[in-house]
Amino acid sequence: MQPRHYFWLSTVAALATIALKTLAWSMTGSIGLLSDAMESFVNLAGAVFALWMIIIAKSAPDKDHPLGYSKAEYFSSGFEGILIFGAAGAIIWSAAGRLFSPAPLEQVGFGLALSLGASLINLFVALSMRRAAVRFRSMALEGGARHLMTDVWTSAGVSIGVALVGFTGWLWLDAAVAILVGLHILSEGWGLIRTSAHGLMDASIEDASIQDVEGALAAFATRGVDYANLSTRRAGSQNFVYVDILVPPDWTILRTHDVCWMKLNRPSGDLLMTERLGIEIDYCPQCRGVWLDRAELDKIIERSVREPVQVVTAPAPQVHRPAQQHYKDRHDYHEKQHDEHSGYRRKKSIWQELFD
Repeated sequence: MQPRHYFWLSTVAALATIALKTLAWSMTGSIGLLSDAMESFVNLAGAVFALWMIIIAKSAPDKDHPLGYSKAEYFSSGFEGILIFGAAGAIIWSAAGRLFSPAPLEQVGFGLALSLGASLINLFVALSMRRAAVRFRSMALEGGARHLMTDVWTSAGVSIGVALVGFTGWLWLDAAVAILVGLHILSEGWGLIRTSAHGLMDASIEDASIQDVEGALAAFATRGVDYANLSTRRAGSQNFVYVDILVPPDWTILRTHDVCWMKLNRPSGDLLMTERLGIEIDYCPQCRGVWLDRAELDKIIERSVREPVQVVTAPAPQVHRPAQQHYKDRHDYHEKQHDEHSGYRRKKSIWQELFD
């Protein structure tokens, strides 16, 4: 599934929970359940807006936006935070009037059952979006998951409050729970707005990712290469790294490019450097794969062209009858012994010397 599919799922879940919670409110008359239903309307609006922002964020870079539209996801988080502020204000205003003129609740059991069903739907979608947010590194998915989890806890608090009203008969408790719900989602809305603003102001990437970058750059030290002015920023699901590479004065731009590409695009694991015949090569200790920059490859080709190539013509194979196999084996054995005692060795090519 792609990120947009999770917001389609969130939209369908919001429509279902709105229907269930509104029905629960109409059956019980609880202001707490009404506040819970109003928050589901925020979920619906947030999911639709986030879907729009996800589509924009995946748009290809153009002349006016050469780095792409990945920051659009932050607007989704901020918009949802603003909606939460509005819903919280409406909840607290409605509950304040009911606090001074409480009304009895009806059919509490059926209302709580419907609220529980809506909470299970939100919990399933929230957990799915949370896992997807980690996989896609999406701020919009993270904000949606946090809001839905807040809705789950809100529904749990409202249900407990409504149940206590049914057991104790304290009608004012319904309004008090609704006010507490409003205050709680106010704090969640502030967190979403703060995260959105933090991302729009080019916050740095995570500390673990910065350590990975520094580890990759430290591998240049074996070649006399250093770095300075390392800075990072995160834009939606993309990370950007800016750094100055300091190379030896005799290096060309082409060699600098080749070495940087080799080090930063290497396979998983650290490459080891060794010197063979005056040529530095990098190899992977796990798969024994060899990495060469352009200058090293040129040296190998130039030296292999200068060296004469010895061509040894092998004798034509002979077919022996089984009865003569014993004499052939003895002949091969004595010929091998003669070569070893005479000190004859076939000279290796430069490729064999380097990669043997």
